[in-house]
Formats: sequence, structure tokens, C-alpha cells
Amino acid sequence: MILEAGVLREETAFVGDDTPDAEVFPFVGLAVAVNDAHEAVKAAAHHITKLDGGRGAVREVIDLILNAKSLSLN
Repeated sequence: MILEAGVLREETAFVGDDTPDAEVFPFVGLAVAVNDAHEAVKAAAHHITKLDGGRGAVREVIDLILNAKSLSLN
């Protein structure tokens, strides 16, 4: 499925912490909840960060994606 922005769903990630964020999860390839997210958001996520929101969680996700891309290139 191509999103409005012209990218594939599998090429997108979304990081969230509250219940409205979980509504976006079905439309992205990588749905991430931060460690201190609402329990319903965590339950809907593909991945939960070790760090809390505002405490390095997004950097953690960036590193996760970059490491995965690096591994897939080898």
C-alpha cells in the first residue's frame, strides 16, 4: 500500500505514547511505543523502547533502524 506521501507502508515508522497514536499503527511498517506509553499503545506496538519518551526513546528507534539497515546491506 502506498501512502499519500508516495512511500510504502513498509518504509515508514511511527513512535507514539498515547491512545490516539495507536490508531496510526496499522498504517505503518514499524509501530513503536515508548517505554512510558499507555498500556493499550504498548499492546498495539511492534516494538517498545527501553527508554521513556523525552528521555532518548526516539534516538533509540533511530539507532534500531540504522542498525537494521546496516545489517541488511551486509
